[in-house]
Amino acid sequence: MIEKKFIVPAYYKNFSCKGGDCRTCCCGGWAVTVSMKEYFSLLGLECNPELRYKIDGALHLLKDADENRFAQILPAFDGTCPMRRKSDGYCALQCECGENVLPAVCRYYPRSPRLWPREECCISCSCEKVLEDLIVTPEPLTFEERDLAFYFDEEDAPIVEKDVTEDRKKCMDLLQDRAFSVTERMDNIFRFLFEKGGKTFSLQETDDALTDMLSFYSDSPSIGEECERALASKTTLQEAVAALRKKFPQADLWAEKILSNHFFFMKFPYVERNENLSDVALGLAGLFALWTILVADEKVETTDDFVDVTGKLFRVAEHTRFYKNVAILMEESFRKS
Repeated sequence: MIEKKFIVPAYYKNFSCKGGDCRTCCCGGWAVTVSMKEYFSLLGLECNPELRYKIDGALHLLKDADENRFAQILPAFDGTCPMRRKSDGYCALQCECGENVLPAVCRYYPRSPRLWPREECCISCSCEKVLEDLIVTPEPLTFEERDLAFYFDEEDAPIVEKDVTEDRKKCMDLLQDRAFSVTERMDNIFRFLFEKGGKTFSLQETDDALTDMLSFYSDSPSIGEECERALASKTTLQEAVAALRKKFPQADLWAEKILSNHFFFMKFPYVERNENLSDVALGLAGLFALWTILVADEKVETTDDFVDVTGKLFRVAEHTRFYKNVAILMEESFRKS
């Protein structure tokens, strides 16, 4: 167990899971990765025969297994975790055997404790309750220290050895500067990051790459349906921004709050400890453009709809190699145009 003072978002202390009331449950739609230690603990767990059958059928060894990514709990045919009870939405594994037997991903999600570059505990925007907590108040996102304890292994030595605090603070300050619209703030962030990389870029340049991004993610189990609708609509980013602000007058505020949380979660701009800040800027541009297009869709009519689509997108943005993939797509699009 690691017991330390962690930096957390101010809403952390009041956050609680919605459980069976969640519209888009975290127990569905993806395969949970478990460590070697967790895998063998689950294999040797004492439980009733029905649960034993589910565990044995769900655990699959990874082809490229290592000590930290050893196996997966694969979803059932309907995309949900085999451990999730249909009667109330709760986890059968936790209900019978207690929280401590859960893999770390299940136990802590959407929380994500980190030790680099400092002790932080982030909460993912892929969780609808996080999004609801973020957009309910107009105040900028702030952070505080809390005493927390987690069961997880020490992280590897940092790949980025320099002090990243100044760049992280600069990006957060630019994002939260309400003297500008959110699209202007994006351009201010891009200008800062591209100047460090010796390039120039503006948000409007993403239009040419949008079709490629939407096509690439059209088979995603999380956002595929939304991407296909957006492809068919042929909406430009400028049109989507205008439609979104008309439909949701608080769209700029919501974007600021959600992206502030995302920046903290991803250690932005050192996403995946990447020091190529030009590529990170392209990833952010792709994320913002894709997000705007998807939530501007005519089927997104209510705040719940906005939250649901946003949560789906941030599943991809925060739990896959999204920034790397989008940077490649953007670069290829620029070369073609």
